[in-house]
Amino acid sequence: MAPLARCSAFSAVYKELAFKDEDVDVLVLTQNVSIYQMFIGFLFAPFCVIPGVQTKEGMELEEIGTSLWGGMRSYFSANLGTVLLTLYVCRRGKK
Repeated sequence: MAPLARCSAFSAVYKELAFKDEDVDVLVLTQNVSIYQMFIGFLFAPFCVIPGVQTKEGMELEEIGTSLWGGMRSYFSANLGTVLLTLYVCRRGKK
């Protein structure tokens, strides 16, 4: 838990310093960070086959694809509010 708290704190301090003179909508900034995290996650997904990276014994390549597909289905079907928020942020981010 402590390493996660340090990462969150570092992220908050970085954003505060980087955007202190900018007029940035919080929702747009959060959505952009989430999009970058998603793409970086896709880049690092193949490393999940290495034991100890994602699970103790490592994942099979097929399992990674199944996990990604399940996450996308969950995102788009389980919570209409999340999808509406995404559309709102995409529209606001273009202004």
